Amino acid sequence: MSHRLHNIKIILPILVWGMLSHSAIAQTSYRFGTSSGIGGAIGSGYEVANQKATFVNNATPAVFGTTNVTVSLSNQQYGNTTAHPFEGMVNPIYSGAVAFGAVGGTGNADPIANNRFTNLYAFGTPANNLFTIHKMAAPGTGINAPVTGAFTIALFTDALLNAAGDNINGMTDLDTDIQFADITLTFNEPVSNPVIHLGGLGGTADVTLPNAAYHSWLGFTPVFELLNAYSVMRLSGSAYFDVDPLVKKAKTSTTWLGFSSLSAGSCYGGKTTYGASGSFVVNAINISTLTLRIYLRSDEGRVTDAFNSIPCPTPANVIYHPFSATLYPRWSDLESVRSDAFALSVSFARSKVTGNVFNDPDGGHIDNSTGAANLVPGGIYANLIDTATGFVLKSVPVSTNGVFDFGELNANGYQVVLSSTLSTSGMAPAPYTAPTGWVNTGAFNGIPNTGNTGVCTGVSEIFEVNEAGNRININFGIQQLPESDNHNTTIPQPDTNDTLVLDGLGANLPLLSGSDIQDGTYTGAAGTVRNPSGVIITSLPVNGVLYYNGAPVTIGDTIINPALLTITLTGSGYTSLQFEYAYLDAAGFADPTPAVYTINWSLPLPVSLLYFQASKQSGSILLQWATASEQNSKGFEIERSSNGSVWNNIGFLFSLSADGNSNTKLSYSFKDAQPFPAMNYYRLKQIDFDGKYEYSAVRTIAFANETSINIYPNPVTDKIRIEGLIGGEIIYIANMWGQRVSTVKAGGHTCTIDISTLAAGSYIIHIIDASGIQISAKKLAKT
Repeated sequence: MSHRLHNIKIILPILVWGMLSHSAIAQTSYRFGTSSGIGGAIGSGYEVANQKATFVNNATPAVFGTTNVTVSLSNQQYGNTTAHPFEGMVNPIYSGAVAFGAVGGTGNADPIANNRFTNLYAFGTPANNLFTIHKMAAPGTGINAPVTGAFTIALFTDALLNAAGDNINGMTDLDTDIQFADITLTFNEPVSNPVIHLGGLGGTADVTLPNAAYHSWLGFTPVFELLNAYSVMRLSGSAYFDVDPLVKKAKTSTTWLGFSSLSAGSCYGGKTTYGASGSFVVNAINISTLTLRIYLRSDEGRVTDAFNSIPCPTPANVIYHPFSATLYPRWSDLESVRSDAFALSVSFARSKVTGNVFNDPDGGHIDNSTGAANLVPGGIYANLIDTATGFVLKSVPVSTNGVFDFGELNANGYQVVLSSTLSTSGMAPAPYTAPTGWVNTGAFNGIPNTGNTGVCTGVSEIFEVNEAGNRININFGIQQLPESDNHNTTIPQPDTNDTLVLDGLGANLPLLSGSDIQDGTYTGAAGTVRNPSGVIITSLPVNGVLYYNGAPVTIGDTIINPALLTITLTGSGYTSLQFEYAYLDAAGFADPTPAVYTINWSLPLPVSLLYFQASKQSGSILLQWATASEQNSKGFEIERSSNGSVWNNIGFLFSLSADGNSNTKLSYSFKDAQPFPAMNYYRLKQIDFDGKYEYSAVRTIAFANETSINIYPNPVTDKIRIEGLIGGEIIYIANMWGQRVSTVKAGGHTCTIDISTLAAGSYIIHIIDASGIQISAKKLAKT
């Protein structure tokens, strides 16, 4: 190529390249193929109509993806159908100064036809290491120019000449940005963080001036300005490739402009000139359109005597003449069609997002802890949520092996939410309730068996997807709940104050029992079979006192060894009693439908008290009781306790019968004028004249205003807070059918309960004191 052909700067192509990044998996790139037959535009020659290509991957053979891009030219400032027609290109079809599929040449009245689609290496042979495939890739990696399809585009400098062959604006157009057109890239599917590649920026035009004694030399470069409201950042490029993040422009930045991206530059008109190539990222999420405004900018130019070429460094016989009204560099001449050379390419990355719903009965880190193949019930759906909107992007079923797969995704922030039905894209996710008989054990984003957030609502942590690689292991845990066995036993006639043993030995009452599909059969002390966690007592007998290892049991107590349970019969007039219990599995989850333990006998226990009750009377507590009959009764000692364990005598009432014997109703009352400021336990010790005695059932009353218990917010969406407690209360929530859906034990004066997993509706929240007396019941609205 002769030196005068430097102004026919070969047009580098446009590349739009999509790719997928995988963590610890070979990277898959999506790009254009190297011929129109696998995804590129078709034809050759000057064209300003839209061009389109579909992405393929880099497999052998290449396989089509689903993403394509349409490249369009608009806002043309120069051309034979605009206000500034070409002087050197007279054919009216040349409607724009920027076009596909043609290049300029000296001595040609028309542009030279060129393929509109070729490969990236075909023009200017740009080095691979000047480009970076995506935002997270190592600089200078990821693009293989010879196998990358690309568009051919040209920018024609003849647009800047007038009919006399002079610059239309004389010298004022030199060394300034001249707007030419806009290039818009429209993706049929959104992309994130696209990388724009510019190759071979810069060109030259050496022209013999009207006075043939002089020759002008001019270097120029296209300048690209991003019009969208996104930020930009340089990733890689040649030494003079410049990206200004403030004005969002990319160009060659050097004193003397040329066409070479090599570090040594090239000699032109006695000066070492430089072009540029490189990549910058557009920091944007899920975009469909990018628009670049193209300008042309020259260096200051040179005018010499009529030399066809000038070596570097400039020889002593070469004189650079000062500019004048007629003596200045020209963009082109009327005998030739001149063009600049540039390349524009775009690439992006997508990553795959997958996860698991594990059958996870051990309650620890989230994983398949069954010791067998992972199996979960059907009817679970995973929903990919856009964290910016809270709406569903994709909803997919979870397979029975627990796997869900959202496919390839753009860089963005996401969250996964489970649902019980398929959710609708663009809407909030459908509600989620664990499958019948199952419960959530937590969630964790990461390698199985390495963590658990403890959030048991079917909602993952927020996570970021970027070009670095796949996001796998968005994991959830569920497990089947334990079952507790009902027991209904008839025993020989007992007496008041008899103690019954529940250890299953000999003629004693049966041991508590249950089972779990993962743990096996529950019986005996905790830890005897695959580490069950024990038994929760969920209700107490109305008559009689349930003891564990000699201490009274309160609602919510966890029993480690059920063989140490006993019941002491108190009161009279009844023929059965019962309490409820629920087994805890190895993960610490309780049977949601407690079992009923029932004891029956034939005849009512001997009648002594018709009733015994306690009530508040201003600043005191009034005790009232009545007997149906009395035999040999001396009277009643009134005992009080603050904890149900240590009792003190606070008074004595003699029998109202004359001799301690009566067959009619006798009523008694006693006022405790100085009750404890919190919990008060009362019992009667009925004493006979012969010294024998028996105790009544215990009555408990909290000497505190119920209105001091505050439950809020109400209505509630996720968590309720209860204030004004004493500590030790059992709090349970029941639906409108009376079924318990949540039970907790207060650990102090306040208690917070997460009810986000409950379905919307009305519930009753019950508060039971340590003795089993309900001290509050309030309606709760769940939204």
